[in-house]
Amino acid sequence: MKKFSAFIIALMLLTSNVSAALADTAEPRIIADGAAAGIVTVTYPVQEDIRIKVLVEKDGVKYYYNMIDSDETLPLQMGDGDYKITIYENITGSRYRAVLSDTVSVDLAEDKDVYLQSVQSIEWNDSMKAILKAQALTRGLKTDAEKVSAIHQYIVDNYSYDFAKISTMTSAYLPDVERNFASRKGICYDFASLFAAMTRSVGIPAKLIKGYTPNAKGYHAWNEVYINDQWVTLDATYDAQMDDLGGKYTMIKDSDLYDKVYEY
Repeated sequence: MKKFSAFIIALMLLTSNVSAALADTAEPRIIADGAAAGIVTVTYPVQEDIRIKVLVEKDGVKYYYNMIDSDETLPLQMGDGDYKITIYENITGSRYRAVLSDTVSVDLAEDKDVYLQSVQSIEWNDSMKAILKAQALTRGLKTDAEKVSAIHQYIVDNYSYDFAKISTMTSAYLPDVERNFASRKGICYDFASLFAAMTRSVGIPAKLIKGYTPNAKGYHAWNEVYINDQWVTLDATYDAQMDDLGGKYTMIKDSDLYDKVYEY
């Protein structure tokens, strides 16, 4: 997977009246109703000729997201505390202006709740075929470890890496869980998103991770999943490729070989 460049944007914070800046669009909103579960919903009418970004910031750590749909649910995955959420509208080139900003307070009853939610890069619902398959695969299994193993092995056995897709990628690419489930192929981002969605849907916390590992060339995506009272590292993309080649692999990876940059 080619390296997704970090969003480096020159943010031009204008002092003009916000209502004037938004005269031709509906009012943007930052909806904090899901903060207790570790999510926030941002609403902004998407237009083809205007790029919109959202900054989620806490304690100096920043996550940038592209607005692809008019409503995006984003994770608040940096623990309890106050998050600053800012919507930016592109002016020209790399210049953006802030159109709305708000502070969202998070106080999770359980810190792993955020990793059970449907969010922008792991969007799922109970009616999806991928989710119905996860329920079928795990039905009757007693432990979370057994359920994770069943989902992981299903993906490894049935999905292949899509080498041709890499050449069409852009930094704004997002996985589509249902489409990738149906196609039975994808890049590492697709594998990690599908695994996280299926695992979350059966009540097991799972993270989608981006970063680097000697097990992959360039920027990579994989998962961490919570089983046996600890987070463990899984890499279904690597395992599927090894399986296709007739090689050996183990489901749980050495986390020291995986250098995390972002987690969702």
